[in-house]
Amino acid sequence: MAGDMLTKTMETEVEQCSSTELCLTIPPSGVDTLNWAGALACADTKGRYRAVGVYHSTAQSPPDRVTSLLGGGVGGNIARVITAGLASDPRVPDDPCEGVRCGLGNCVKEENVCDRNWDCQEGEDEINCPVVSSTSLALCEQVGSGPECSCLPGQLKCGNNLCLDLGAWCDGVPDCGDGSDEPAECGACVTRLALLTPTAICDSVPDCQDWSDETSQACGCQPDSFRCDQPFNMSSSPSCISST
Repeated sequence: MAGDMLTKTMETEVEQCSSTELCLTIPPSGVDTLNWAGALACADTKGRYRAVGVYHSTAQSPPDRVTSLLGGGVGGNIARVITAGLASDPRVPDDPCEGVRCGLGNCVKEENVCDRNWDCQEGEDEINCPVVSSTSLALCEQVGSGPECSCLPGQLKCGNNLCLDLGAWCDGVPDCGDGSDEPAECGACVTRLALLTPTAICDSVPDCQDWSDETSQACGCQPDSFRCDQPFNMSSSPSCISST
């Protein structure tokens, strides 16, 4: 009857002490056998082990007697059960699982099947699932034979070469898939405007509440210069005048 957590073995000497029982002589081992249950196996003349008895231990020391399987009564009953089971195909009971029955037995509900998460330990609930595209965005179109590509008017190119409508940029929701439609530039009006509508920068019409899109810096003036025209002055192009 040593091994892992589920299977333990212990050597013993066996002799037939009655027609229904086998008597055991087990050397002292200090092994706690409380609630052990299993089979007594002995080797035949060819070295193959066969079950010759069954037992259940209710004490911390091994039992000295086990129920014999060698008698005609027990052995015959086992043989009849096996024969009856082999006489007809086994009946498969109806499965109440409304989804996928995993190979290891648990049931995965229909709403959790093909959701790209393994609910079965071996992933059976994600086998033969329809292919779902990760995005509906179109790729940019190649320009000439070079590596550059462009998107349609009203779209901007994502960092992964997908095309996304201008209205979906800087809205707090990453639509490109790589986060490139929500860059740090979205955090300030002038940089967001330069990203989405660059023609609105320095066009003499303030689009930002703080007029940051019409400052000398926004118009590209040097640090030691200033913009000489005023916003809303549409009659002339902005110009930079040196302060030195």
